[in-house]
Amino acid sequence: MDKNDIAIGNDKVLGCRETMGGEDALVGEDATYKTNKYDLPFVQIVGVTSTNKTFSIAFAFIINEKEENYNWALTYLKLTLEECMYPRVIVTDRELVLMNACQQVFLDATRLLCRWHITENIKKHYRQSIKSQHEWDSFRAMWAVLVESPTWILYTKNYRKL
Repeated sequence: MDKNDIAIGNDKVLGCRETMGGEDALVGEDATYKTNKYDLPFVQIVGVTSTNKTFSIAFAFIINEKEENYNWALTYLKLTLEECMYPRVIVTDRELVLMNACQQVFLDATRLLCRWHITENIKKHYRQSIKSQHEWDSFRAMWAVLVESPTWILYTKNYRKL
């Protein structure tokens, strides 16, 4: 292994740009809650390239979903990365302690909420306020157009239609 190689577990991760084919990547983090034989939260960190390729970056079992445990996992992840590999964008669900830990460890990263989690929350909390199936289907179609808006101008226009 040379200085551009990083070992994480048994997997070899190439240095800076080689990892993502010369592209920047979006980093997503989420924890499953005690759905494993260890009965511990499992934190999985994945990357997504600009060409929509996903790859595993790291994972950890933590004692509980508290900020200091996420800080620990993210700090050790950061220690394995070269500075040029630090994420520029981090996507999470709305778990506040995870969001806080991301902000503390990766200060310069933009933090976004996961589109899938937002959509699931809309289904859970907003669906019952729309009575007809036709109106719900129409809303979902307009929502899909909104979240797929390729520019800020189109997003604003589609948001007003919603």
